[in-house]
Amino acid sequence: MKQTSARIVRTAFVASASCISALVLASGAKADDQPPAWHGFFTSGVAFTDTNTGYDGGLTKRADIERLTHLGLNIQKNLSERWDFAAQIIANSNTISPDWAFVSWYPIKGLTLRIGKQKAPMWLMSDHIDVGHTYPWIAPPEEVYSFNPIKRASGLGATYRLNLGGGLEAVAEGLISANSTDTLTVTEGESKNSSFQVKLNYRRLGVINLALGNEAFQVRAGYAKAAVGLKTDFYQIKNLNAGFGTVGLKVDTHGLLLLSEYASNFGSVDQSEINAANANLIAAGTTSAMAGVKAAQTGSPTDIQAAQTAGTAAEAAYLQDAAVHQMVGTHGWYATTGYQVGPVLPFVTLAQLRNPGSSHIINFGSQDSASFGMKYDANPYTDLKVQGQHVWPKNGSRGIQDASTTGSSYKQLNVFQAAVDVAF
Repeated sequence: MKQTSARIVRTAFVASASCISALVLASGAKADDQPPAWHGFFTSGVAFTDTNTGYDGGLTKRADIERLTHLGLNIQKNLSERWDFAAQIIANSNTISPDWAFVSWYPIKGLTLRIGKQKAPMWLMSDHIDVGHTYPWIAPPEEVYSFNPIKRASGLGATYRLNLGGGLEAVAEGLISANSTDTLTVTEGESKNSSFQVKLNYRRLGVINLALGNEAFQVRAGYAKAAVGLKTDFYQIKNLNAGFGTVGLKVDTHGLLLLSEYASNFGSVDQSEINAANANLIAAGTTSAMAGVKAAQTGSPTDIQAAQTAGTAAEAAYLQDAAVHQMVGTHGWYATTGYQVGPVLPFVTLAQLRNPGSSHIINFGSQDSASFGMKYDANPYTDLKVQGQHVWPKNGSRGIQDASTTGSSYKQLNVFQAAVDVAF
């Protein structure tokens, strides 16, 4: 099955590339002799909390440098007057991977068509979500940006820009994909050694984003819909009917900065998927508990390894249960305001995440947070940032704290971060 899928992907890619080549030749356009343009960005920093229970994928009291560190390089090459190619790779402490790569065609004024792997246009920060130098926070607020995994997809994209006069512009963006995949590395529990791969598959993905604005403000609204599959080495979810909507506002004028977004899932899940997720969670949790007791009694390296494996399986089952329920009814928002004083931008962010958790075993995913931060622009290409955040788990839930493997309760916590961003 995997080989068949791989052949289908390769065939589709070759066919797409052939169509693009044919269109270029048919247009009679000559290649541009200008060299390609290279750009890049870099972020590095440190993050830690005041608790041993992991937050948002393994962040604890132990200072973490790898979490914030990444390097990106992108290239753009004009192929002709109406065609160009762009691609980007991102490297972190573990991997070097392609972020996006596509060919663009400009058939008429204001219209751009793209084919290839590209960003899903669903956020205020979609185009530059990894470029820390372009926004005030060290990372966009997790209460909105954490619960939708669709960051990019391979398919056909389109953008239409309409100049309304007076500097005002209306923009419509769309992306469709018949079948697209992505892989995430998930760290759960209280040990950063406990991690596993999650393979995501999006079928019949459609995204639309509408925006209106000028240099001082922008309002936007977007919607995405797809059939989502999720697979780990332990469990598999075949069909989650995911729907995702967002609205956003940005004001940046005379030193004043306002940023706000609201996002909500409108998906539906078959009851069989819910039952399977809950059953897997119960079974994996029971097995993990029994393996842990045995390892404690015997002290055998074999039993200890078996307990660790069972614990990872339980965390994968927890993720599966979370994924099922996060597709329905999860919503969040944030509001950020700041004022630029010379090179310094102090800012405050309030955020909220809610998950109704209506039929699931462990209540998770509801929290409030308040953050204070400061961005210092050392020069047009470099900034220094510090940020402190207080998190309140709500409704008896763990918020975005990791699943505890010791039965500890989920309490309020503080997150501290500092980073440097460079764009070049």
